[in-house]
Amino acid sequence: MRSFVFFVGFGVVAISALFNSVGIVYYLIGINFPLNNLGTLPNMFGNPIPSMFRYSIPIYLSFAVAIGMAVLMLRRAWLIATSNTNRIPSSFSGILYTMVSISVISLCVGFLILAISILLKAGSGVPAGLLLIPAAFLLSPSIALIELLSFRTHKITPNPSFKRDA
Repeated sequence: MRSFVFFVGFGVVAISALFNSVGIVYYLIGINFPLNNLGTLPNMFGNPIPSMFRYSIPIYLSFAVAIGMAVLMLRRAWLIATSNTNRIPSSFSGILYTMVSISVISLCVGFLILAISILLKAGSGVPAGLLLIPAAFLLSPSIALIELLSFRTHKITPNPSFKRDA
C-alpha cells in the first residue's frame, strides 16, 4: 500500500510539474501554450504552493518554485529508474505518508465521482471538484517536502558507550 500511495502521488505531481514547467517556458518565451485549455488541473498539482496562495507572491518566484519542483521530480524519476533496491525515499513516513495517503484517497474518490457523474449525465461535477480540495492542498507540498528531506544524509555518530581496546 505504501508503494502504491507513493507512486500515485508522485506520478500525479511529476506529470503536472513537467506540464506546468513547459507552460512556464512557453510563457517566458512569449508563445501561447497550445495545451493551455486543459484547465487548471496540471497547475493545481505542479507547484508546491497551493493555487489559492499563488497569486499573493510575485509571479517569477512562483515560476522558480514550479521549475524547482520539476527538477525535483526529474531527480526522483532518475533515482527510481536507476535504483535496484529501494525506490521509495526513507523520508516518506509519518505525517508525510498520512498527507499523501489522504491526497491519493481524495484523488481516487474525486475522479470516481466525476466519472460516475459523466457516465450518468447527472450533476455538474462540483461534488467531484470539492472532493479534490484535500489533494489540492496536501499533495504537492508533501511530495516536495519528501523530496527535499531525501537530500538529508544520515551521519553515523559514534556510540559513546563503546570503548575501544587500546
